[in-house]
Amino acid sequence: MSAESASASLVGWVGSYGQAFPLWVKLVYLVLGIQYFAVGGLWIRRESSREESSEQQLDTGNKVFLWLDIACKFLLASFFVILVIMGGELLALLILRVMFLVSVDWLSLWNLFVVGFAAGILVIAFLIRFVLEKGFDLKPMEEE
Repeated sequence: MSAESASASLVGWVGSYGQAFPLWVKLVYLVLGIQYFAVGGLWIRRESSREESSEQQLDTGNKVFLWLDIACKFLLASFFVILVIMGGELLALLILRVMFLVSVDWLSLWNLFVVGFAAGILVIAFLIRFVLEKGFDLKPMEEE
């Protein structure tokens, strides 16, 4: 097995894995990701310049922790948005079935996969954040 075929198969697998998500989930992650990381980047830059003017400075570990904290908040917000939208889908299907006697399939396993993936990524990010906080004694920025 050559290195080209291994890398080509990895790219193919990642591409096919991305097709498992509906377009609206990709848009949720894109919109919230742009918002959180743009605002978070500005916030970290402002905190870094403020800390540089005082006696303390943010080192690389603190900056990594702050970026991870922003990523955790982004993933948490994305997870709740996905849950709310899927709850609305379930409610709409229930209303169609009960009030209008329309025979509509319930949520598929595809939707459960999306929720499970979002929850899994969120748990992994929070575990990494917890390990960094406890192992390296890093803490989120305190408001003064």
